[in-house]
Amino acid sequence: EAISYGDLNARANQLAHYLRKFGVEPDMLVGVHIDRSLDMLVAVLGVMKAGGAYVPLDPDFPKDRLEIIVEDSDIQVLLTQTHLKDSAPEHQAQSIYLDADRDKIAAEPTENLENLAQPENLVYVIFTSGSTGRPKGVQLQHHSVVNFLNSMRKQPGLQPDDILLAVTTLSFDIHVLEIYLPLLTGATVLIASREDVLDGHRLLEMIGDYDVTVMQATPATWQLMLEAGWQHTPGLKALIGGEALPLKLSEQILERGDSLWNMYGPTETTVWSTTWRVEPGAELISIGRPIDNTTIYILDAYGNPVPAGVPGELYIGGDGLARGYRQRDDLTAEKFVSDPFAGDEQARMYRTGDLARYLPDGNLQFYGRIDNQVKVRGFRIELGEIETVLGRYPNVKQNVVIVREDEPDNKLLVAYLISENGDDIPVGKLREFLAITLPQYMLPSLVVQMDEFPLTPNGKINRRALPKPEMEKLETGQEYVAPRNATEEQLAGIWAELLKVPRVGVNDNFFELGGHSLLAAQLVTRLKKMFHQQVSLVTVFSMPTIAGLARVLQDEHSESLTSSPANGNKPFFWAHGTDFANLSAYLSNGQSIVCLMPSGIDGESPILDNMGSIVSFYIEQMKSIQPKGPYMLGGYCGGGEVAFAIARQLRAQGEEVALLALVDLVLLEELAMSFTEALKFRLKNGQIIRAIVEKMRDYRKKITELITEGQQARLVNRIVSTQDRVFENYQFRSYPGRVVLFECQEASERKTEDWYQSWSDIAQQGYTLHIIPGNHSSMMRKPSVQILGEILADEIKKASEGESVDR
Repeated sequence: EAISYGDLNARANQLAHYLRKFGVEPDMLVGVHIDRSLDMLVAVLGVMKAGGAYVPLDPDFPKDRLEIIVEDSDIQVLLTQTHLKDSAPEHQAQSIYLDADRDKIAAEPTENLENLAQPENLVYVIFTSGSTGRPKGVQLQHHSVVNFLNSMRKQPGLQPDDILLAVTTLSFDIHVLEIYLPLLTGATVLIASREDVLDGHRLLEMIGDYDVTVMQATPATWQLMLEAGWQHTPGLKALIGGEALPLKLSEQILERGDSLWNMYGPTETTVWSTTWRVEPGAELISIGRPIDNTTIYILDAYGNPVPAGVPGELYIGGDGLARGYRQRDDLTAEKFVSDPFAGDEQARMYRTGDLARYLPDGNLQFYGRIDNQVKVRGFRIELGEIETVLGRYPNVKQNVVIVREDEPDNKLLVAYLISENGDDIPVGKLREFLAITLPQYMLPSLVVQMDEFPLTPNGKINRRALPKPEMEKLETGQEYVAPRNATEEQLAGIWAELLKVPRVGVNDNFFELGGHSLLAAQLVTRLKKMFHQQVSLVTVFSMPTIAGLARVLQDEHSESLTSSPANGNKPFFWAHGTDFANLSAYLSNGQSIVCLMPSGIDGESPILDNMGSIVSFYIEQMKSIQPKGPYMLGGYCGGGEVAFAIARQLRAQGEEVALLALVDLVLLEELAMSFTEALKFRLKNGQIIRAIVEKMRDYRKKITELITEGQQARLVNRIVSTQDRVFENYQFRSYPGRVVLFECQEASERKTEDWYQSWSDIAQQGYTLHIIPGNHSSMMRKPSVQILGEILADEIKKASEGESVDR
């Protein structure tokens, strides 16, 4: 999508008028729980125009964490989207759905509103990691953000002809520069999706396709692009911050771009407080000098300035200071202290907890933290928050979390535990427990269980003496299963090298062995070199085992499309791999599984544009693996339609179909029309016209996200747009066999008996119906997907034994 300044202003005004009807006024907090999109931009601008302040609620965060934020911020209104209902926190606020309520919002005036907010009013509240085990809300005011943006406009600078690629989530305050600085200067902002941000190859593609001139990111994201093979981008201005910039990384970026700026600043002082242009040949990295209307002090333990060259704690004063922490007056008083150097009794300064010194040229050099706060891959983390949550797990007597960097530029969160009774604590279950509350970036990469901790002479835990993890002794919670084919052996070798472990089982989790986003990016690069196939970072996160990755890789013998069966049974075919990552874990058990992929996905074969050719292409794949029936196949959502068409064609060819499993065939719970209205399109001869497809919310985007995540988005878009047109005209005709239907509970509760009767008309030998807890999306995630997988595995077993073969 694209939007002009005029249209953006009009849409934001309409939303602001609508928000005013919900009582939004200055200092009133509005939750923003929205995917990265133009709607996100409209939402935050609309909140500000209404006079309120926004609270980012990242859809990727665990529900428990979002509920803590909602509770502490006391939001009165929640802006969200209907497809994010499952990830939304429990709340008492009034909900506004930017998609479902679009017509109501569009009825509002497009004119600018009277401005109610003053410079001292809040513009946003961002929650950061807290040492008490709860995130803390930092309250930022309009005048601080205006000062920051005006300074950034001059240096590093942005011009109307610039195109800035925005890659940062709203929950990270550096989004302020990415979103608002282009709008302030008349430039273009290009918003990358959540999936794009995790894929270094896709980021490089976007930079080239859209002639991007400016990008701001953490060192981890720049490293991600290097791992993806970044060569050269003339004219690119690179902004980097969030954690310390390694000298080697700065050299690599300068070799590929036009200029590089190192940025420093905590959330409490409005994004960045200092900047420094990195020059080629620099011998050390500086964080530079303060931005406009900002003062920097380097003080000793008694609050006195230290001489140049002497390290001390870094304090920040000036216009960028936040109002303080929400509902944490004690912490506000501790961190925001009186500024005795400003000549103003009301002036304050912020104690950063960072160690720094002045260089002879007046620039600043950053050394690290003087407390228990760390930066890992750009994220600010209070180790105490992780320790607090760990301490709630049953049988954990004592724990300590540290950051280790045993390999250069490879920081890992490591948790050390002592159990109450000396028994081992199951790591897999422990990680699941932590993931309920902590975001992914705060989960320990490694867990080390000990009998006792080393102590200092005064009886405190000696963090420096905690042992380096012995990788061969780490407990992953998985029984070791050796590689079973060439693909798995090659993958195991790559993993062992990257993770520095002696051996890897096919069911071991990449991230439980110490993997993280940077290592995953390196894994993607290795896979491309070895298998000559692009696998996205999203795929690695969704299939973090060797067995899972082996199923999506494809070599010249198509070996990796199927996991080798231990008992020689017939494979189960899944139509174009849709939403298969979670489900496959409950189907393996020696069962051979094949994900069918559409023509064109390799970038060389043609993109097919009619149902006959599409179905024939899938059948060719099937017969190259299993020449004769009986066949077992299935699919989810649009993949179910493909599976149905394949099964009909197989039967027409005289082949047997032992199992046809259709999982939640259409997104009926998301339709604007009722099921009764949908049934009006049913024909007497047993056909059902899919006219309801036109009512689906963003059907094309949904399919794009689901099929072949490892392929380039542009290629997938072309394939999907073509197949989409074919699907719109597809009709369900009589099928001379039996069908196994899986329906989500939410949809089934709203259907009438007539809807299911139509399947009796279609399936000549009847159907079996299984109801799975949840809705269309949640049924494919834990815990519902386990129920689905176990039932489907049972159906596969029965079909394999001949109980369900067509008669």
